[in-house]
Amino acid sequence: MRVPSKDFAAYKGAFAAWAAKNKTQLGEARDLVRAWNSPLEVKMIIAFERSRLVSKQGQMKVMDASNRVKIAHDLLAAALGIDDKVFVSCPVEKVDCGMEPEQIVFIIRPHALRSLSDIKFVDTQADTQPA
Repeated sequence: MRVPSKDFAAYKGAFAAWAAKNKTQLGEARDLVRAWNSPLEVKMIIAFERSRLVSKQGQMKVMDASNRVKIAHDLLAAALGIDDKVFVSCPVEKVDCGMEPEQIVFIIRPHALRSLSDIKFVDTQADTQPA
């Protein structure tokens, strides 16, 4: 049995409030995703206040965004009426929110399921390897 964490409860409440205010936008997204009927890329941009990301000395602070990813994916999938198994590409980026409130932004688009041979890897060690 899965017991929801305090973070999950907080995100669920915030997401429900956003969904209630943005029914039209959410409905359009739901219709579009269903029309695509495709695996999806769900890019997640997590905007934090700069002071939470960077120290006064300019070093990156410990800010684990990964614990937010599964919660956000579960909530998004439920709101769109789909299973998150179709999320085949899920890049996550942390950004400075500037003058905006902290938030999560999703960019969703169709994304074909690829095979490993489709991916071009760059060998950054090529020039440093002995001949």
